[in-house]
Amino acid sequence: MSLSARFMLLAMLIGVLAISGIWLGGTWAQAWLLPAGLLLALLWLEHTLSQRYQFSLQRQMPDTVELGRSFTQIYRLSVAPARRFEVELAEALPDSLHRPDWQLPMQITELKEASAELVFERVFEAVELAVLEFDALELRYLGVFGLCSWRRRLSAPARIRVVPQSLTQAERRQFTRESGDVAQRRSGHGLELIAHRDYQPGDPNRSIDWKASAKNVNGELKVRVMSDDQNLEIAILLDVGRRSKLATGAMRRLDHHVNLASRLTQAALGEGDTLHLLIYADTRIQELTNLRGAAGIRSVHQSLARLAPMAAIGDPVVAAYALLQRVPRRCLAVFMSDTESPDAMQALLRANALLRRKHLPLVVWLRDKALAELASYQGANQSKIDAPWHAPAQQLAALEILQSERDLRRQLRGLGVVVVDAEPEHLDAKVLSAYSQIRKRKAV
Repeated sequence: MSLSARFMLLAMLIGVLAISGIWLGGTWAQAWLLPAGLLLALLWLEHTLSQRYQFSLQRQMPDTVELGRSFTQIYRLSVAPARRFEVELAEALPDSLHRPDWQLPMQITELKEASAELVFERVFEAVELAVLEFDALELRYLGVFGLCSWRRRLSAPARIRVVPQSLTQAERRQFTRESGDVAQRRSGHGLELIAHRDYQPGDPNRSIDWKASAKNVNGELKVRVMSDDQNLEIAILLDVGRRSKLATGAMRRLDHHVNLASRLTQAALGEGDTLHLLIYADTRIQELTNLRGAAGIRSVHQSLARLAPMAAIGDPVVAAYALLQRVPRRCLAVFMSDTESPDAMQALLRANALLRRKHLPLVVWLRDKALAELASYQGANQSKIDAPWHAPAQQLAALEILQSERDLRRQLRGLGVVVVDAEPEHLDAKVLSAYSQIRKRKAV
């Protein structure tokens, strides 16, 4: 319980009355006891009456939410018997939500029914792969006489599982076999028979379907039209080393990469491509090879949903050697790795130098907006720096890091590596666009 402003005011007036009585003396010296006793009696009565109210809380929320996307939680607070209540609610939220603990003053208006209900909602955003545990809310309500705020703990346990993002409906329509040119029609040998047509001068003899020609009543030769699929192989090399837990924007670097890997997997397997997933730190953590179709999407999704940063430092050279051993055919190798520390930059350069001889490497470069803001620090932005007298040193360090990143990107592109660099909110779209262009160019 906590005493209200009304109680404190009445207590202060009783105190003034007591002091005045002491000064006046006589019968006035005991005059304050009556109002003080009455105030305490009212407080006890308010406590007794407050115990008869029954509060209940219900939550409505999805069972799963996608990482980095918002979801709505609906609260239903009811009280019986009904009366006008001034209430204040507060909840301590899981650390994996991008929202501080909230506290909200509200009012339950009196209803004619036996109970009153207050419905409200809150929007949250899950910023980390986790199982979100919601337990209880703290309720504080003003008593009947307004003397004290009484507390209740309302239990409403709930669990939500955070899963990697999926493609939107528009993206699913874009990355499906039916919506794109994933096969060419050619006469002769191929993977699948599409149709027959009449023989034309110049058609190779091996393209003639002699059985179909024999069944033709006109006696004309028939040529097989076969599909020549332009499917490619794609390998995702995902770094779960300890630097992957560093934050870039609202989420960890690992969570950005998990979302991208999930969406890229859906796009690639939706196009009929073959996918390999290699998760690594200082050693190979997990390998999934030759994945296709809906089963492949489910396997990747389940693996990504269980990921967490490791204690070791990620080594992309280890991943490059593993890919060369596991995938003998040329493929698109997508690196999702640390690109900030000098050692990681050099290791990434060596790894891509190894891969480019056989595969087409693509490096996903996650730009840090906070680093760019620090590098462009001006005196007017001092409020963004915790210690302004250290700003020149911080700015110099940020400029040096950005210059090192530009140099590495230039070296990678010089090796023939595709580098896709963007801030978190634009990264997925740029990588998916680059993948689509590589398919159209048949670069792999």
